[in-house]
Amino acid sequence: MRPSTALTPFLILALAACGNDSGLTGPRAQPALLRVAGAASQSRSGVPLSATCVSEDVQPPVFTYPHFLDQVIAGTCQVSHLGRSSMRLLQHVDLATGAATGTVTFTAANGDALTITQSTASTDVGPATKAFTGTATITGGTGRFANASGALELDGTLTFDQNEIGHALSTYAGWIAYSASN
Repeated sequence: MRPSTALTPFLILALAACGNDSGLTGPRAQPALLRVAGAASQSRSGVPLSATCVSEDVQPPVFTYPHFLDQVIAGTCQVSHLGRSSMRLLQHVDLATGAATGTVTFTAANGDALTITQSTASTDVGPATKAFTGTATITGGTGRFANASGALELDGTLTFDQNEIGHALSTYAGWIAYSASN
């Protein structure tokens, strides 16, 4: 009996996901497209969401004892389902571990806002540069995003200038479920 040709695409995706010559393991080892497809399939009513952001510290970060940093970060993003949007991140960083938690708000031109909470980890990749990765959970927002939910992965780089102001380029990819009719 001949195997069904309907299984062929699934076998190709499965084999592609297994192939990994980067030396990495786990979800970050998969190509971004496969991670997004997998994240999007986790929600029956969700659709893919992606964003690319350029941001910087709004003010010099505030250091708190013994080794914490509080930041207010703002920027501009291109976000699917929102278009060109402003971004504001309130973030708390543990300088001893490089771990950070924060709340991000993306605001579309029409005023609808999407809110997420995120956790990241960073590593030094140069004297004034860090790479970061993390996960984010969509927690709602306003307008059509009032009851939004979803999950995202994020990656980026952060470079500090001579005044210790951070400049970041970040990308988000995952899924979102929301009522576009609100």
